[in-house]
Amino acid sequence: MGVLKNEVGRPTNKTILVRNILKRILVVIVAAGIFAGGYYYNDKISNNTITMEQANEMLEKFNSHIEFGYFYEKDRNVNNLDNNIILITALNSMVHYGNETFTKNDVKKIVNQIFGNINYKDESVSSYCGEYIYDNKKKIYKAEAGCGSDTPYIKSEIIDVKSSFNKLIIKNKTIIGDFDFGGSGITTWYKDANRKVIIGKSSDDYPDLEKYFDKADTFKWTFIKDKDKNYIFKSVEKIK
Repeated sequence: MGVLKNEVGRPTNKTILVRNILKRILVVIVAAGIFAGGYYYNDKISNNTITMEQANEMLEKFNSHIEFGYFYEKDRNVNNLDNNIILITALNSMVHYGNETFTKNDVKKIVNQIFGNINYKDESVSSYCGEYIYDNKKKIYKAEAGCGSDTPYIKSEIIDVKSSFNKLIIKNKTIIGDFDFGGSGITTWYKDANRKVIIGKSSDDYPDLEKYFDKADTFKWTFIKDKDKNYIFKSVEKIK
């Protein structure tokens, strides 16, 4: 568009008016873009916010009697898990009353929700919470499960949760409690999953665990969100 000038070579009032209008339109467009970008970013963050309670629920499937701490024995990633651990983790999260049955496809669905689309073998497995019998002809699992009260247990304390877009990081401390049913009523607390390093003993029904967590190792869990919005396990590692 040509610039209209008056007889002394300066822009006319009409040209100045048009320029001011265009500037205002440009300011509005830029502001709208910034607002939209900020809204999108905040929306992505809010949709990925994980509370401490939710993080505890996520780790519970890995902490609930999984061979007394398999995931804490050494650094693990989704590509180096034992086949029985994959199945036990999935099946333990499915069992509610014991003596239940699940189809092969039921189990595969849960495995995929926890570990993603990984390779594993359908087979009978035993855990400290009972047995899961696989019937290859019927393609079903029969749960003959039920943890006894003498099972050592894992106590976890989450110390940090960070989520952004499709990635979730959870940091926690863990200790292993082993109650003596032989008469002493003493619970021995271990720092390690192999139960070799004792960090304390307690006789209370509800002991103060903070003094034991202070001596515990810190672990970092990494999860990736899939297209179905499931947080898929990728790795766990001891960081200190």
